[in-house]
Amino acid sequence: MAQAIIFARYFNLDVYSQSFLSLCCESVFLCFALTLHQTSLKVSASGIFCLFVGFCGVSRVIFQGSNALALDAKGRMNIPQKHRDALIELSGGALTLTKHPEGCLQLLPRNVWEKMREAIAALPMGGGNAKRFFLGSASDVEIDSAGRILISPELRDFAQLTRDVMLLGVGSSFEVWDTRKFAEMEQKSIEAGMPEVLNGLCF
Repeated sequence: MAQAIIFARYFNLDVYSQSFLSLCCESVFLCFALTLHQTSLKVSASGIFCLFVGFCGVSRVIFQGSNALALDAKGRMNIPQKHRDALIELSGGALTLTKHPEGCLQLLPRNVWEKMREAIAALPMGGGNAKRFFLGSASDVEIDSAGRILISPELRDFAQLTRDVMLLGVGSSFEVWDTRKFAEMEQKSIEAGMPEVLNGLCF
C-alpha cells in the first residue's frame, strides 16, 4: 500500500518542509518511533519523534530478532549469518551506519539508506538539524570476508559502545546498542507501559 507520510515535529520542520517531503515518499514506509531523552539535539526530553519515510523500489525484507555480540579490539562487529546472507543478497554487503536519536546506531542496507538520504538531503532550510544529525554522521561500511563491519571511533563514542553490544532487527534496518544501555532503556520502557501509538494493536 502506497504511503506518503512525513511527521517531523522532532526537527521543528515547518508545514512547507513537511509537505515537500511527502511528495518525495511513496510505497513501503520506514517508521522511526524515537524517544528523545539522552539525545544531543535540542528538544524536549520527554518528546516523541516519528519519521515515516516511504521508499520506492526497495526490497521489503523485514529484519527482526536480537543478537548479543562483542566488538573486537579494532571496533569490528560480526554480522550474524542469518542477517548476513540477506544483506549480501539485498545490497551486496554494502551498509551504512548513522546516529540514532535514541543514542544507539542505525545500520541500514546501502540501497535503503540511499532512499532515506535523498529525502533528507532534499529538505529545505528548516531541515538543517536532520541533515547534520543523519547525513553528517553517516559512515559507509562493507561486510568483510569474515562477516564483520568496522564501526568508526566517532560512532562508537556517540553510542557508548565498548565491547558488549546488542544488534536488533527493527524492520528495514538494525539498531546497535551498548548492552547495558539497552537494558536500561528496555526497563524504562516496561515501567512506562505501552505507548499510545500501540493502543490499537492486539497481541
